[in-house]
Amino acid sequence: MQVWQDATLHDTIRQQALFDYTWVLMINNPDSALGYGKKLLDFSVKSRSKKYEAKSSLLIGMSLLEKSNYEEAERQFNKSILISKAIHDKTTEAMAYCQLAGSFYRRGELSQSFININKSLKLAEASKDNQVLAWAHNAIGCIYMDKNELVQARDHFSKSLSAAMLAKDTSCMAVTMGNTGNTYDHDEIKQMECYELSLKWTRLINNKKMEGFVLRSIGNRYSTLNQFDSAIYYYNLSLEKAIEITDKYQESLSYGYLGTAYVESGNPQKAVQMLYKSLEANKMVGDLFSYSEIYKYLYQAYKLMGNTHKALAAHELFMLYQDSSSNEEITKLITQKDNEIKYQREQEKLKSKQEKLNLVNEQEIQKHKIIRNSFIAGSILLMLLIVVLVNRNKLKRTVEIEKMRSRLSRDLHDDIGSTLSSINILSRTAQKDLHQSGDEKTKASFEKINERSQRLLDNMSDIIWNINPENDSIEEVMSRMREYATTLLEAKSIDYTFNFPKERMDCKLSMDVKNNLYLIFKEAVNNLSKYSEANNAVLSLVFDEKFIHLNIEDNGVGFRVEEIKHRGGLQNMQHRAEEIKGKISVISSPNNGTKIELTMPRYC
Repeated sequence: MQVWQDATLHDTIRQQALFDYTWVLMINNPDSALGYGKKLLDFSVKSRSKKYEAKSSLLIGMSLLEKSNYEEAERQFNKSILISKAIHDKTTEAMAYCQLAGSFYRRGELSQSFININKSLKLAEASKDNQVLAWAHNAIGCIYMDKNELVQARDHFSKSLSAAMLAKDTSCMAVTMGNTGNTYDHDEIKQMECYELSLKWTRLINNKKMEGFVLRSIGNRYSTLNQFDSAIYYYNLSLEKAIEITDKYQESLSYGYLGTAYVESGNPQKAVQMLYKSLEANKMVGDLFSYSEIYKYLYQAYKLMGNTHKALAAHELFMLYQDSSSNEEITKLITQKDNEIKYQREQEKLKSKQEKLNLVNEQEIQKHKIIRNSFIAGSILLMLLIVVLVNRNKLKRTVEIEKMRSRLSRDLHDDIGSTLSSINILSRTAQKDLHQSGDEKTKASFEKINERSQRLLDNMSDIIWNINPENDSIEEVMSRMREYATTLLEAKSIDYTFNFPKERMDCKLSMDVKNNLYLIFKEAVNNLSKYSEANNAVLSLVFDEKFIHLNIEDNGVGFRVEEIKHRGGLQNMQHRAEEIKGKISVISSPNNGTKIELTMPRYC
């Protein structure tokens, strides 16, 4: 029995030593690390050690990640996670999730990176492993930095540095300090202090990859200051380190930054040369975000050279890769995570305050019964006040809902009821005409029936669309406007241009505001198509800090405003504008086209 225990202990010591050696070797020689990782895997399988089988899969995945073999690397990380879960090894599982997040980060899939790094962080906190905590906080900081949320990024880098120091992980200390420097865009002194300290630590452990990263960051600082000669010098030093350790990812980044520096310094020919080398290196990496940035600067370089054809081609590729690499989901995840953290902190504060309050109350109750009774009486009064306020608020909302229902009832009765009556009368007329006067008159009557029916359907569609709360966003309103105007104007062969916001608007309107805005637009476009005899129209929706501006302009025959200003359509538009506290003006004269301008408060 003692011999078996000694043999098992010896195997464990050998495997741990092999793991530690491979981990250090990973810094500058991932190819050799891959070989030793496979040796550790063979050894662990033979000794039936699930713990080191999980660790060996982690090492193999890290080696493959450095070689930009993402698919196989992620397969190894997932294998390590499964084995670690089975044997309850939270430390290895946390590090595997951390490395898996790093793989997604390199591929530009920030949402998946964020999900996995948070899993790593929770496990690291549970296992109290400072090394994994350090790398997890560093990775989360990088994601926040990519979103330009520098305060949050710096907070995570600070936590990463503290944990790395406790774990005595100099490599993580160097990486984190370099990243911290990147968050001080407007403080050159602090930024350079961070870079110099990071550079000191990287050279101390001979981490050439991290040294290249810091040199590139220093180059970025000089580029920001428009000192391009110094920037190019440091970018070239960074490139040398990347080539020395055969790191295509770092090589692609260094060539890319050299290209941007040459563009900014007015040397487009040299810029094109560097940027194409960056593209060549990036083929082995597959970083969509880097592709987007490279083609953006290729477009600028060709533009400076006057090569319009190549500039346009580069711009098209820039837009293609930009769309491919964009990720709105990460913003939602970050916001959700921030809200969770804020809620947790608030709950902790409330809990602490409540505990203190309970302690004080217990003491006060024992000493002062009168104070206790006063407190109870006050609480009862407060609760009564809250009940009154809640009931009042409910009553107010009930009244508002009733008003809305009444208004909808009137709309349905006045509009759809009258239309249905017209359809009924026309149907009877058609039946009589069919027996008395022949086919032509009957055909005309049925055409009117068709027209009234279509109007009924359109009005019903508008009412249902307006009631649905899912359509309250300005995005849905603009979509509805585009759909309506396109149908009408194309039917009249009128060329048109939409000048609507291209960026996504975080704006929701109340049902009244949304309905009046849309119906003003609808009335204006309808009048344009019917009466303007125009061949071109411009439809604009502009947002500033306080107002929303709707402009509808055509090059048609125009009219004298004073002659028709009292007509129903214009009066309806005026009333609707007043309901939403807006102002509408109609500018027109014969043969000079028409322009309708609506200015209303920005309700969001």
